[in-house]
Amino acid sequence: MDSYQYLFPYEKIKPHSKVLIYGTGVMGQEYLRQILITGYCEVVGMIDKNYFNYSNMRVPVYAPDSIKELQYDYVVIALQKADWLNEILLVLKAEDVPESKIVYTLLRDTENINIFGGADSELVENPAYELTEKSIAISVTGGIGDMIIQKSFVKAICDLEDGCLIDIFNVDTQEMLEYLYEDDEHINAIIPNIGIRYELNHEKYALAIFIEGGAYIRVDRFNDGIFSENQSFVKAVNGVIEFCDNESANMKTPLYSLMGRRIYLGQNCYSWFGCGDALNISDKVDILLTEGGKRWFLYQDIMEKQYITVNYGNGKCSDGSLVSKAWALEKFNNLVEEIYKRHPGMIVIQVGDAAAETIKGVNCSFKGEPFENLAYILKNSRLHIDIDGGLVHMATQLGTKCVVLFGPTPVEIYGYKQNINIVSKDCNGCFGLYKNMYQCAKGYEKPLCMENITVEMVMDKVDEVLGGK
Repeated sequence: MDSYQYLFPYEKIKPHSKVLIYGTGVMGQEYLRQILITGYCEVVGMIDKNYFNYSNMRVPVYAPDSIKELQYDYVVIALQKADWLNEILLVLKAEDVPESKIVYTLLRDTENINIFGGADSELVENPAYELTEKSIAISVTGGIGDMIIQKSFVKAICDLEDGCLIDIFNVDTQEMLEYLYEDDEHINAIIPNIGIRYELNHEKYALAIFIEGGAYIRVDRFNDGIFSENQSFVKAVNGVIEFCDNESANMKTPLYSLMGRRIYLGQNCYSWFGCGDALNISDKVDILLTEGGKRWFLYQDIMEKQYITVNYGNGKCSDGSLVSKAWALEKFNNLVEEIYKRHPGMIVIQVGDAAAETIKGVNCSFKGEPFENLAYILKNSRLHIDIDGGLVHMATQLGTKCVVLFGPTPVEIYGYKQNINIVSKDCNGCFGLYKNMYQCAKGYEKPLCMENITVEMVMDKVDEVLGGK
């Protein structure tokens, strides 16, 4: 009998439906194989940007921009991890695929399933709505930086209603969220939103809010009667609802138009979460410093040493290419070499994703370290050098100055005034202009915005912080 690592999301698809499978990799092929065997539904085709490589598939393979021409009931995303989920959702949005027709579950355990209970729709042992009337569900998406920024919104909600208890739903950043909210008494649970847990359960909460990265907010439920004794809270939530209605933003709204609106209104990535003047949003977010992280850091014997941190990469696109805001590895290699020349004795430590390529010449690498350890590394760094991304937000909130290289993402929205932000004058700020926001809007293999930021430009700013040349 065949053993399937990737189980087709039967529970979300009506029998005999017409289905498009987005992705022709191992997961997509297993989905197709299961449907061909069971006949549960009809796979009318598969979607892949490299469709031309799959002429011998059992079903037709189409380019993403062909979706509008096809007849289907559901688009099933065959994706193992959430790294590229937002990119694919933006593609589907651009092709006018309704949210109700998009299905994804990511990788799930098919070997250790408890057959005596535990449906995908079940939550934790004691969800917030079973513990208090003032229960809140917040479903969040995005990366590390988004999670840090979104915490300012969550804090503003908690400040207005001290008696609330919150369950946070998320697809693929559980570790970061558990660390970020570990000491927050208002957070009841971090719940993996595998399948449709939030969608099936949000009506059980007094307030349910969906946050799509830094793009838009949607209030799915508000029982104002539960909070009738706190009219300040009721007024604030109604203000959020009114703001969201006025913005009229959803998955189909071009991200570039949202960014342009915020720049015009003078909003940044934090102040926008104030939803007009509904909430009092602070751009200062507490990053937890744990005793475990401190013990680990002291054991590394670097606390008394002078060091700077660098981070290379910010993930890859679904075709394996670097995201458009990445700075070339060769430039990072040359930068480290130049740092040693100008600042003898300075230690350079690489941080970031465990899968990132190692920068040549770094003294040591702490890639892939747990967040509680990473927090101490960043906090004690003389300087952090990075492209715009999650570790910049984390380091800045810990009080460490950063040299940040900006290309497609708008510095007006994501730049911190206390940092040194380098912006290419030749081309910049195209983020979200097209449906594939992770690749150069002008089609360059090496985007001009990042290519034209030179090692010398970065070193000049490093010298400003470290002194001398």
